[in-house]
Amino acid sequence: TCLILNVQDIFSSKSYKRKPLDILLPEKTEIKKSVYKILVVDDSKTTRILLNNILINNGYQVKVASDGDEALQILKEEQFDLITTDYDMPKITGLELVKKLRSQDDTKETPIVVLSSYEIATLEEQFKNYNIENYIHKNHFDQEHFIEIINNSLKNKKPVYDR
Repeated sequence: TCLILNVQDIFSSKSYKRKPLDILLPEKTEIKKSVYKILVVDDSKTTRILLNNILINNGYQVKVASDGDEALQILKEEQFDLITTDYDMPKITGLELVKKLRSQDDTKETPIVVLSSYEIATLEEQFKNYNIENYIHKNHFDQEHFIEIINNSLKNKKPVYDR
């Protein structure tokens, strides 16, 4: 036995309320645009794309950098409300980047979230004197938890546009 659907009958039936093309188009959802700007620093293209998409879909303005050097160049031109950085990167490690950021007036108070596949206890020990907002273990990455950390980090922060 084989089930055969007559698509024309489905579209013309009284119970079908959408236009035929609507079935192919996603529902339009309005994303509330945030004034907060986030810099994502990670040498993994996959991770940069993933974080960029998650943040944009949650209304944030995002710029990405593939390593610490590129991030420092971007930060010479623009200010950001929050920075996420990988720990293990070529050229400048996440720790070295954070040390540089904390030594500069423009970024010494900027919330920083470190992402890594290293154990968080190890990272906390290395970063303990650098006022890190939070750590996220890449092997246990959860999108909702990530956005919760970002939202909480920015909750009481005045956006760079308002400064």
